[in-house]
Amino acid sequence: MCHNLSESMMGFGTIDDETLLLVYFLDKNFTILDQWQSKYIPFSEEKDMFYINDTIDIPRATDALLAVLIEQDTERDENTLEQLTRQHIVWEKLPFINKLQMQSALKDDDYLDAYFLKKEDFSTTQQLDFWGMQLFDEFEYALNIQFHFN
Repeated sequence: MCHNLSESMMGFGTIDDETLLLVYFLDKNFTILDQWQSKYIPFSEEKDMFYINDTIDIPRATDALLAVLIEQDTERDENTLEQLTRQHIVWEKLPFINKLQMQSALKDDDYLDAYFLKKEDFSTTQQLDFWGMQLFDEFEYALNIQFHFN
């Protein structure tokens, strides 16, 4: 659910957000065990809820997960944005993510926020709250994800 679009920008934005959710499953050393990504999720003032009907299986050795929310402003596809994100996260420094470095790497696409979750905090249904400021505009997303444990 989107409570506040990042593109509303006081009348100057497109009023639509095309967001990409990336989820990385990490072991205790923050090595990526597996990864899941959405297709672009379109949000607008008229459509502030979007359902992803996809099963996300968590690998047994998962000790943590990192969910990253990106807003697409260019013509890059989902896989290109995922690769850029993967290359520019300093995995050994998690849960800290250098937002300026991420934004610089994504250029005209927007790094919105990330959510880090340790294994002991996992539940089958998890609400991930992403919020912050992108340029001059506030955004807020509440994503409910249902996980299936292997």
